[in-house]
Amino acid sequence: MRFQNCRHARIGAVLAACCVLSASVARDIKAATVENLAPKATVSASSEYDGRYLAKFAVDGNIPDAECKQDERQAWCIHRQKVGDQGTFTLEWPAAIDVAEVVYFGRTGQVLAECFKDYEVYADDAKTPIAKGAFKMVHGPQRIKIAKTKARKLTLKFLNSHGPYNPGASEIAVYATSPSDKQLGKFLPPPSKLKEKLIDGDFGFKKLLVIKRKPLRLSHVYVYHAEGFSPGGGLCIYEPGRDGDELREIVASPEGMIIDCDLSYNGREVVFSWKRGGGQMLRPNRMLEEVDRTNSDNNYQIWRCNVDGSNLTQLTFGRHNNLNACWLPDGGIAFLSDRKPAYAYCFVTTSPVLYRMDRDGKNQKRLSSNYLMDFTPSVLNDGRIIYTRWEYVDKAACPIQSLWSINPDGTGLSGYYGNRVLAPGTFMEAQPIPGTDEILCLATNHKARAAAGSASSTAAAGPTPKRPSAT
Repeated sequence: MRFQNCRHARIGAVLAACCVLSASVARDIKAATVENLAPKATVSASSEYDGRYLAKFAVDGNIPDAECKQDERQAWCIHRQKVGDQGTFTLEWPAAIDVAEVVYFGRTGQVLAECFKDYEVYADDAKTPIAKGAFKMVHGPQRIKIAKTKARKLTLKFLNSHGPYNPGASEIAVYATSPSDKQLGKFLPPPSKLKEKLIDGDFGFKKLLVIKRKPLRLSHVYVYHAEGFSPGGGLCIYEPGRDGDELREIVASPEGMIIDCDLSYNGREVVFSWKRGGGQMLRPNRMLEEVDRTNSDNNYQIWRCNVDGSNLTQLTFGRHNNLNACWLPDGGIAFLSDRKPAYAYCFVTTSPVLYRMDRDGKNQKRLSSNYLMDFTPSVLNDGRIIYTRWEYVDKAACPIQSLWSINPDGTGLSGYYGNRVLAPGTFMEAQPIPGTDEILCLATNHKARAAAGSASSTAAAGPTPKRPSAT
């Protein structure tokens, strides 16, 4: 699931969010007060990828960092190409032990998608499982609660995984008494210094505006408005704390998908792009009664609300997609729309381009004359809109998706960067660095395993953080 962008504090927030998700050192599972009985067992597995990923490495107490790319001899995994997407892991003790809980740490050292998903747990040679469920595609401990039982042997049967790679476990722990959350917390990365600064408000804010959603699976980088719809999640406020983090939902989207959002300059309002997926549309404002609302819920539309979720208002309607909204310094909103009758030259999808409107949805005006797609607009420190523009005529199809700028009134169009760069093919998600004339942007592929913040993520990468926003 993903994050969105911060006005006047973007860089600190991005670094804080990244450190919350990944920066750490490996933890030793033996440090828990409650004894982990797994290291005392003889372990075996139905498949071992090779000598670097043996079953015994899943009970050695070492848990590699998420996506550190260094989990050899610290994790177990199956050889999926040989055995498919299933596997078993067996622990056997010299004598029966009490079992109250099993804790699974997915194989996340390479990519999050190498976590198993559905599982069953069997005691001794029983034909009926004593526990079953599904693991999430996350780094860290996942509990399997078991009605206290005695067993000499435990078998974990993994029925499938989250991705197309070689799933396994960084660690499998077994307890006679369930460890506390605090004890399991010892195995997780400690808060980073940047997270501490976020908690203390050293960046000028303590909360982030967050989109919670599933990752997009895309064929091309420019089709995020047309592919990858997967309902669930919502718009949330995330507040980290020393005694635990809080994620508070302000707009629920159980049947739809929110793909991007932007916080107003005063930190009081949010605009976001929401495909409601056929749910009931809210009663529109009277001033928009004349607008065609047919099939609005089957496309991305732009909505506005307060940061507490109140005053939820739909701003765009109709038989087309409207998305990637961002606030303008004059109080208006820039966004993309595919209402113009145009399609990508080499694929069957529409080509949204840059528009603007007033904050209430009135006076919608096209700013871009691009014949192909524009991507991910935002506002530079000098008030210009920066966005990605796909060039195609007399140029190769896949590269030259470079950065352009334009004034909010549609004047002053100019190339910003990359209009002769062949690799990487796409520059997008450009954001200004406060107090400078520099920007940050994401460089990615044109198709296949393209990955971007609001645009896409791959099965290998799993959920990708969206741009954080201060509230």
